[in-house]
Amino acid sequence: MRDLMAVGQTRNEYVAEAIEASDARTVLDIGCGYGYLLASLPQCERWGVDMDPAAISAARELNPDAHLILQTGSNLPVDNEVFDAVVLSEVIEHVGDENKQAVIDEAWRVLRPGGTFVFTAPYAGAFAWADPLDVKRRLPWLYRLYARAVRHTPQTAMVIGHKHVTDPEVVALFSGRF
Repeated sequence: MRDLMAVGQTRNEYVAEAIEASDARTVLDIGCGYGYLLASLPQCERWGVDMDPAAISAARELNPDAHLILQTGSNLPVDNEVFDAVVLSEVIEHVGDENKQAVIDEAWRVLRPGGTFVFTAPYAGAFAWADPLDVKRRLPWLYRLYARAVRHTPQTAMVIGHKHVTDPEVVALFSGRF
């Protein structure tokens, strides 16, 4: 288990450093978005999965040599134990409570025994209410106005938003794993 991020270190820097330290040859980024993390990884076989077609398209432009799949993280189209490292960074808060365990189960299934799992998520602490990214869930009327103004179609339901996770929730999700 690694230490927490150093002050001033970005999430992508932290994850890339953890992957580099693991000497992973194959890496899967679940919820890869636009592919920025994949682009920052050390030399390895890079895979990314995301359910947003526009994000996958952008990730392909940035990472032409990566394997990118338009898919949810709860049903990965790959064999068991194929990746040296699996990244689930700032994703679990977007999948909805009913899908969280399935995403963790899939990450575990595709990770080789002894592999590296990098997990980051926003914490449901005292200041979670101040997270501007949770507007979609907390203030859906405001998010609808924003989405209409910028012609954005959300990929997930309004009730999912950017819901922070608690320590007991993470412990329960990872029970008997990692």
